[in-house]
Amino acid sequence: MYINHRLLQVQMSPTAAVMAEARRLQRAGETVLDLGAGQPDFDTPVSIRQAAVQAIEAGHTRYTQPEGIPELRAAVAARMTGRTGVPLDPGQVVITNGAKHALALMCLALLEPGDEAIILSPYWVSFPEMVRLTGGRPVIVPCSADRGFHPDVAQIMEQWTPKTRLLILNFPNNPSGAALVQDELDAIVEAVAERGGVVLSDETYEDLVFDGRPPATAVPWLVRAPEHVAVVGSSSKSYAMTGWRLGWVVGDRALMNPVARFMSHTTSNACSISQYAALAALTGSQDVVAMMRDEYQVRRDLVVGALNEIPGVACSKPEGAFYAFPRILSSTDSTSFARELLGAKKVAVVPGAAFGVEGAVRISFACSRDTLMEAVTRIGEFIAETS
Repeated sequence: MYINHRLLQVQMSPTAAVMAEARRLQRAGETVLDLGAGQPDFDTPVSIRQAAVQAIEAGHTRYTQPEGIPELRAAVAARMTGRTGVPLDPGQVVITNGAKHALALMCLALLEPGDEAIILSPYWVSFPEMVRLTGGRPVIVPCSADRGFHPDVAQIMEQWTPKTRLLILNFPNNPSGAALVQDELDAIVEAVAERGGVVLSDETYEDLVFDGRPPATAVPWLVRAPEHVAVVGSSSKSYAMTGWRLGWVVGDRALMNPVARFMSHTTSNACSISQYAALAALTGSQDVVAMMRDEYQVRRDLVVGALNEIPGVACSKPEGAFYAFPRILSSTDSTSFARELLGAKKVAVVPGAAFGVEGAVRISFACSRDTLMEAVTRIGEFIAETS
């Protein structure tokens, strides 16, 4: 059977592979401490669930417009305008089947075969695969742990060539937890715009920034340089709605219109019930978001402190999201480390190699404090026993 060569190049998501192995062990009766899952351990808030039930009872179970229901598109635009003061309208918004879908659509919309896309490492595991599926070439630019995994604008521009079309940003970052300040983000977007490129800003974790810092956003550039920016967001992390598969992308109408047309020939639209649930999430009280963020910050402080007490481990303090990205100084093979840790101590982590960084692992602190601390204890034991 002939299979498209681009599809054959795509590997299974390493995070999905770790979760699958952890579940296999659990089915076999093992107790696994899962620090691999990239999703909140909180339930979707009651008010959002109730809105979904009401949508079903009201008969909102049919196709919607490909670009999403007008009310939700207006709510996304209003959310961004309220936070930045930048005037946006619903015509700039397309509702997607999660942020991952939005990002894949943007890569398809912006890249031709042979084009280059710059991706900063550590990167979310799907970015390079999305670029490859378009026939494009991912160009990896590392962000040093010594800089807290913050990017260097000059280093990015050194890799810019006549074939470069796109820079993908993800801050707060998965897996490092690095979160930019606005001046940093502005400098990056300005440099890319001057080169005629496009910044695709994945702001999925925008609500999960710690220590009272405001999130940096590329939204103001939708007015300053609209042809050079697209912004992706999601209800998944902020509202504990990962399984609802609801995200959005905001950009210039000239870009959003063909994206909506493509939607009409693929998924038709995002799930109608999820759209009404997300509408309730965006327009309702945001107290639950603050509660979850504050709990993640407490867990961050616990896990980073405990990890840095382990000899041979160095972990910078995440500024956002819900991941720690400790370096295991005695290991240069993160895949073997993660596999052996799972087998010996029944602790699931994701190898740093999946994110373009060897010698590190991603730890999700979207789990209970007790689970987190017991897992870190086992990690310390494992390192001591194998060093």
